[in-house]
Amino acid sequence: MVLMLLPNKALSFSQPIATLTFMPKRRRIHRRCRFISELEEIRVCTNRTCRRQGSLLTLEILTGIAPPTVTVKSCGCLGRCGAGPNLVSLPSAVVVSHCGTANRSAEVLAALCGSSWDSDAAKKSLEALALRKKAELEFDKGNFSQAELLLSQAIELKPVGGINITYKDRAKEN
Repeated sequence: MVLMLLPNKALSFSQPIATLTFMPKRRRIHRRCRFISELEEIRVCTNRTCRRQGSLLTLEILTGIAPPTVTVKSCGCLGRCGAGPNLVSLPSAVVVSHCGTANRSAEVLAALCGSSWDSDAAKKSLEALALRKKAELEFDKGNFSQAELLLSQAIELKPVGGINITYKDRAKEN
């Protein structure tokens, strides 16, 4: 409701006249919803303090389970030393701290990627990553049939992220 004062003929103001004007409320988009659709890149701090807290493991895990549309890169200090490993999602510039374990990294990626990910999808992606790492060891030993079997098991899990790398590794062996 907007109150307006209307001047009368003698340039003195008369009684206020109430006029109803419906103005639409501006709805603020929830911050999480805004950066879910925009996630293009994740940068992981690999500076000295974060590296001591496990940022290289976080970088390796996020690179292995990230969807093909999201790039994962290392970067310098993000300014929250001691609360690391730290990472930032771009272009929304959301900084996330304490990402030192595989489960925490998968949870953060699930939160950043949104509706296509949930805790079950994060677990499947981590299991597929573990199978892919075992397959790499078998491939280095020269045991190609076992490596192909492990990669096929990883594909059957239908992980959300890292599936493109699994297919590439399996094609490399054939």
